[in-house]
Amino acid sequence: MSRLSFLLLLLLLTTCSTASDRSGQGPSRSKSHRRISYHATIGDGAHSIQVVMSLPAGSSRRLWLDPDLAQYVSSPEVLSGPEWVPLDRSDEVWWIPEKVEKTPTVRWTFDLRQAARDFNQVRVAKAHFDAYLSSPSAWLLRPHGMDDDDPISLRVTTPPGTSFSTGLFPSQDGYSFLAEHMHRLPYTVLGKFRRRNLRIGDDEVIVALLQGQIGLEPDDLIDWVQKRAEAVASYYGQFPVHRALVILAPGGRGIASASGNGGAAVYFPLSSRATRNKLERDWVLVHEMVHLAFPQVPSLHNWIDEGLATYVEPLARHRLGLMAETKVWGDLVDGLPQGLPKQGDQGLDRTHTWGRTYWGGALYCLLAELEIRRKTRNQKGLMDALRGILAAGGNISQAWSLERTLTAADQAIGHPVMTELYTAMKHDPYPVDLDGLWSDLGISKPRSGIVFNPSAPLAGIRQSITENLSDKEAR
Repeated sequence: MSRLSFLLLLLLLTTCSTASDRSGQGPSRSKSHRRISYHATIGDGAHSIQVVMSLPAGSSRRLWLDPDLAQYVSSPEVLSGPEWVPLDRSDEVWWIPEKVEKTPTVRWTFDLRQAARDFNQVRVAKAHFDAYLSSPSAWLLRPHGMDDDDPISLRVTTPPGTSFSTGLFPSQDGYSFLAEHMHRLPYTVLGKFRRRNLRIGDDEVIVALLQGQIGLEPDDLIDWVQKRAEAVASYYGQFPVHRALVILAPGGRGIASASGNGGAAVYFPLSSRATRNKLERDWVLVHEMVHLAFPQVPSLHNWIDEGLATYVEPLARHRLGLMAETKVWGDLVDGLPQGLPKQGDQGLDRTHTWGRTYWGGALYCLLAELEIRRKTRNQKGLMDALRGILAAGGNISQAWSLERTLTAADQAIGHPVMTELYTAMKHDPYPVDLDGLWSDLGISKPRSGIVFNPSAPLAGIRQSITENLSDKEAR
């Protein structure tokens, strides 16, 4: 599938999700008197999950789950004295009887196998040979009226021969997150699969390699993931999160995507016809890993999340010698015109077409890059601004407003470039003379391919943007 076709499909079918601190130790806020605790026990074959929930005093006695998922919940019960008694059910919620003590313990079973048959979605439940992909959001009942900063803990027990890996950040006794993350927790895999832990500097990437036919050795796939993670870490100065899960699904269907909210995970389906050469040319995994470096902003601003991934991905690959400089600029020359406003288009927050989302967002990034370098006399660039977001604690595990995110970026460079450019582009069309821009940067594309003019007014800036890691270290 071509890059253009993939991005179009991605926009139509899903939004790469794209927030707990980089320590990877879960939420730093502590309100132990409001903590909700879950203990999930995975059944044989991972076909079902039994969950026990302990609620603190003062919790609502109404429990709920997405109405589309409630049908997979069986035997919901609450401990009343020495006995388990059924929960009441009405108006699509379960009720804890008033006679039950003030700190109730509730249990239920979730039919993961049937949910996978019906949904076949990674965010809910999806079967892949002897494993299931899911999100704990699909099978954790929760009380009404939780505060966003209520702390939640999850402990998981597996039977012999069954593995469990999740994008949730670990804590001392399992995994921790906040109530505000409950609606879309990161991907999780249960069942039979291979697991490898990679070190990326001080950070960790867990690779879950699922079963399936592919003409590559596991070590080749692991090395491929490691190199891409190192490319992203090179651009950002560190891997975006302290811990991330990458799920490789040979022969898997669907499209690659990233998920956050209390953690970080990437799902990557691998073609059974994948070869080493094809993977070397692949850009999708780096694209998804770049998403890990940006907070989850409201869907209104999806253009910046996708635009950043579109713009940064080739630069990150180039820094480690995975992509030629001419290819980086050639793709921008070909792609950015699709991000220009067409007749009837409005600003980036108001026009959500494929071109304006991916390439319009990438155009915003290039313009911000150039303005930052102009303001700082080419001493800083967009990379420094994005590193500032990470330094402020912003990554895919956090949900931030766009204004907060751009402020963190601007503070890192000492100028309000990204905020001011957003103000200019968010509501109204923002025409750009791309031909003039390429000329100033010293970029032309005759039939023979990309040609650079070292005497162009902004040639030095162009060279700084695509400066690779080895060149930087050599100085």
